[in-house]
Amino acid sequence: GTAIFKLAQELVGQMLDDFMEDLRLKLYLDGVANANDLMGHESWFGNTGSMITNSIAVDPSDTYAGLSTVLGNYGGDWTADSGNGWPTGTGDTEYHAWSPLMVDYTNASWTGTSDTWANSWQEAIRYMVTYQEQLQKSPPDVLLLNGELLRQAKDSLIDIQRLQVTSNSKYASLGTKTLDFEGLEMVAEYGVPDAVAYGLRFDNLELRSMQSSLIEKTTDNDITTSEDLIALDSYLQLVCESPAYQAKLLSIS
Repeated sequence: GTAIFKLAQELVGQMLDDFMEDLRLKLYLDGVANANDLMGHESWFGNTGSMITNSIAVDPSDTYAGLSTVLGNYGGDWTADSGNGWPTGTGDTEYHAWSPLMVDYTNASWTGTSDTWANSWQEAIRYMVTYQEQLQKSPPDVLLLNGELLRQAKDSLIDIQRLQVTSNSKYASLGTKTLDFEGLEMVAEYGVPDAVAYGLRFDNLELRSMQSSLIEKTTDNDITTSEDLIALDSYLQLVCESPAYQAKLLSIS
C-alpha cells in the first residue's frame, strides 16, 4: 500500500511538472489571433510590418481588450524631433496611450558593420529604455530574451567587456540568474519566441486566476475499471493594464 501511494504521488508530481511546462509557453501566445489561447505577450504586439516614418520604431497595428494600438487612433497630436519620428519629440498622452514601443534591432540606422542583433543590441536596448523612460516615466523591469539572442549578446562582448551576473537580483530567489546591462536585468527563458526580446514592466501586468491556486486537481473513480482518475486545470488570464507600458525588440528590416 505504501509503495502504491508513493507511486501515485510521483505520478501527480510529474503531471504537475508537465502541466507547468505547457502552461508557461502559453504566456507568449496571441490570444487575439486565437480566442482559445491565453492572452499572452503577443496579444498586443501586432504591427504593420513597416517602420514609423523617420523612426527606428515599428508601426503598431493591433487590437487588445477591444481597443486599437494604432498611434493617434484616440486623438492627440505629436511633434517629433527634426528629421525623426515617434517616439522622439513631444505631444499628447492619448496619442500613444494604447501603443506599445517596438524597436527594430536590424534597422540600417544603427551604427556598426552590419545590421544584426550581435552588432546593434546595445543601441537597440538603449533606445527602448530611453523612450520608455520618457513616455512612461519608468524603464522596463527586465528584458526577457530568446536564448539565442542572449547567447549572441554575450559572445559579441568577448575580449571587450562582460555582462555582470546580478546575484543580488530579486529574481535570484526564484532560481533565475540574470545579467546586468547598464542597470537593466536580462534573462533568457525557454519558450520565448524566435528572435525577439520583451521589455516588461511587472506593475502593469497581472496573471489573474479564477481559482484558489494556479493549478487545481480534480480526482474521481471509474467504477467500471476501479481506476483513479486525475484531472488538472487552470482558469487564468494574463492582463496588461495598457500595451503602452510594454516594449519589444524585433527584426523587421
